[in-house]
Order: sequence, then structure tokens, then C-alpha cells
Amino acid sequence: MKIGLLGGSFNPIHNGHIKIAKAVLEKTDLDKIWFVPSGNHPLKPNKELKPVETRIAFIEKAIEHYANFSICTLDANSSKPSYTTQLISSLKKSNPDDQFYFIAGFDIVEELPLWHEYRWLLDNLNFLIINRPNIDKSNWDKLDYLDKLTFIEMEPIDISSSEIRRKIANNETISGLVPAEIEAELLVEYKI
Repeated sequence: MKIGLLGGSFNPIHNGHIKIAKAVLEKTDLDKIWFVPSGNHPLKPNKELKPVETRIAFIEKAIEHYANFSICTLDANSSKPSYTTQLISSLKKSNPDDQFYFIAGFDIVEELPLWHEYRWLLDNLNFLIINRPNIDKSNWDKLDYLDKLTFIEMEPIDISSSEIRRKIANNETISGLVPAEIEAELLVEYKI
């Protein structure tokens, strides 16, 4: 089976995440998308991060009607930094017959060398990079690993978890930005 891994803090999950997962399924031959919430991202510390159990519960509720979507909690330990190399090693051991594809935005293209053992990742994982608007590609000609990345074009998505948290804090509507199944609960959980 070919499985796409959509990682992130999902603080909270929103319609942009769902649209990315749906677009990847439509534009590739992947069988499933696994949402992979990070417990403790080493490159993106976030003091506003809700407990991983809360974020997982929202993901589960948001994706329950999608047959090809699942959740993977292997990266959800919040007591120590979670590295993609550890996640992929564990997944390959427990699912030796499956192929894994890491779904990410354009912003990781230049930051990949900052990732733990990024060369090992490039050799052991397929990267699917989603386009984003206004990306400066001027430094990309210096990168020696572009041929190991697959780029997927899709309509830009102008939704972010930080925007949703800000709107909730300011008593603004988040309707249309998050799955309807979790909207009311998010308003309560993220209210400051």
C-alpha cells in the first residue's frame, strides 16, 4: 500500500489540511493518507500548543467520514523531540510492505538540511511537496536534492491554525475554515 503522511501540529486541524489530503489522493496513486500529529516538533516550538490528546481527538472527529484517511500517533509523544527519521524507521518496521510519502509545503524545501539525518530521509522516504503562493525559489538552484522531491500543484489554501486561534480569541467566526463537525468544540477549547 502507498501511504501519504501528513504531519503537523494540527493546532487545530482545519479545512486546509483536509483539502491537501484530498488533493494528494486525487493527484497521485496513493491509497491512504495518515494524519500524523507531532507531540514536540524540534524546529517549531509552540507555547500555544494544546495537549496532543486534545489535538488527536479533533483530528479523529474531523476525518471520521473519509474512508481513506486515518490517524497515526507514533509521533505524538510530547516529552521529547519527535524526529521524522524515528517515525519512518518505526513505520518501516511495522509496515514492511508499504511505501511512505511525506506530504509537506514548499517551506520545507530549503529547510530540509536542518532536519535530523535529512540525507537518510531523502534515501528512505518519498517527499510530496505542495505548492504555496509567493515562494522565493531563487536559492533552489543551489540545492542538490530537488530531484528527490515530487511537486504537486494545487489551488493555494489561505487558512492557518494560528489564524483560527486568533479568530477564536477575537470572537470572530471560523465557519468554513474548520470542519463543521468540530467547529463548536473548537470555539470552547481554544477560547482564551
